[in-house]
Amino acid sequence: MVEIAGESAAQNHTQAITSTFNRQQEIADLLGVGSQNSRSPVELFETYDESGMDDINIDTFRTTIWRMKGKTYTCGDREYEIDSADGRYWKKPAVVNESIEDLLR
Repeated sequence: MVEIAGESAAQNHTQAITSTFNRQQEIADLLGVGSQNSRSPVELFETYDESGMDDINIDTFRTTIWRMKGKTYTCGDREYEIDSADGRYWKKPAVVNESIEDLLR
């Protein structure tokens, strides 16, 4: 019985991680590029909720997007970093694979 319960708990944990990652990716896809295209969590949630992507409430959505700040997501064929200011969120092209020499220039 313990083995079954342990296996079930591990599966639930893996499913939760996958669900959270999928939710974050869906939110990243909704974000505009550049601060001029920023949106508040309420504005984003309306679009997210209408799409029927995931059945969550606004508080879960706000927490999820808040945790995304500074992380990188692949949208299309580009990588973007999530940024925010004044309660608004957007994505910006991520700086990847730069050498130290490139960063010092």
